[in-house]
Order: sequence, then C-alpha cells, then structure tokens
Amino acid sequence: PQVKVDGNDVAVSVPHVMTEEHYIQFMWLKDVATNEVVLVKALPPTDPSPPTFKAKVPSGVELRPYLFCNLHGLWKGEPFKVA
Repeated sequence: PQVKVDGNDVAVSVPHVMTEEHYIQFMWLKDVATNEVVLVKALPPTDPSPPTFKAKVPSGVELRPYLFCNLHGLWKGEPFKVA
C-alpha cells in the first residue's frame, strides 16, 4: 500500500486492478500501539482502479495500512505517523 499524509488527511492506495475476478476487497488502518482496527473500507469490484481509502485521522497516532486481495490475500504496509 502507498500512503500519503497531508496534515490530518491520509490517503491509502495501491496500483491494483478492480475486476469481478481480481480486486481489493478491504482496506483498513490499524493503530500500531494498540493493534486495534481504527478505520475500514469495503470495496466492490466495480470501484475504479486504483483502489483508494481516504480519511481524517488525529495527530500523534502511528498507523499501519492493510489490504486484502481476493486472489492474493493480505498485504501489510509500513507504519506511518500523523504529525
């Protein structure tokens, strides 16, 4: 997953197709300190490619993005901090 942080605005995306046969089903963010899922988005295969998740998050948190592909399973991104 690719992460862009602009203040408290976070955008997570991945260069991936979105077809009925092969698509990203879910994208979510986990708090690194608590391991809790803090935001999640379910994606239908009809969403445009690349799949993108946008959210406002509080300052001072460290998050890790996750994606789930219907064919390839779980993708875990690198942790990032929100200033």
